[in-house]
Amino acid sequence: MNIYTVLFFIIAPVALLLFTAWHIRPLLHWHTAFTRLFVLIRGIARLVRHRCASLALLLWLFALAPLARAQVTPSNTIDLTNMPATMVTATASNQTSQIVLRQNTGLAFEWVFNSSAGNGMACYIDVFPSVDGVNIASTNAWRIQGLSTGITNVVATTNWSAATLAGYTALFFQTTSNGTTGTLTNKFLRGSYWNPPRS
Repeated sequence: MNIYTVLFFIIAPVALLLFTAWHIRPLLHWHTAFTRLFVLIRGIARLVRHRCASLALLLWLFALAPLARAQVTPSNTIDLTNMPATMVTATASNQTSQIVLRQNTGLAFEWVFNSSAGNGMACYIDVFPSVDGVNIASTNAWRIQGLSTGITNVVATTNWSAATLAGYTALFFQTTSNGTTGTLTNKFLRGSYWNPPRS
């Protein structure tokens, strides 16, 4: 049972009951049981109509709000700036750009590039994780790859969940490879932090 279930099925009804009892207490200073019952019913109806309905609506909307969430909620993006703007044919670059990770947060990545010539040829970027943000893994953990389509932009994407990135403090993007017969142009390389949906 999560906090929203508790709020919706337990806390909200109890809050409404206490709220109603507090506001109708002055009405109970009558002498006959019948009159007390009549005043009680009338008082509850008045409060529900004018006050409790608003309180209940606010509580229930708050409890149901997570159900309307999308799968992910983008927080912000970060561009990789220390990457080669262009690369001549059949070359690789070891320029490195870093993305600092956030605790319990996933990361999506997008790489957009094109080439002056060559179709269906592989271009890639290797990704190296780091535990302390200083020492980089000796071998790449992931490779982001796209097949060139000439001057038409290629969009290569991937993402890592918070669980996959657990324990790492940074990702280093390096060893960009141009496998085409033309000049590769990096349009942009961008990471986007995202938070997992609540269960």
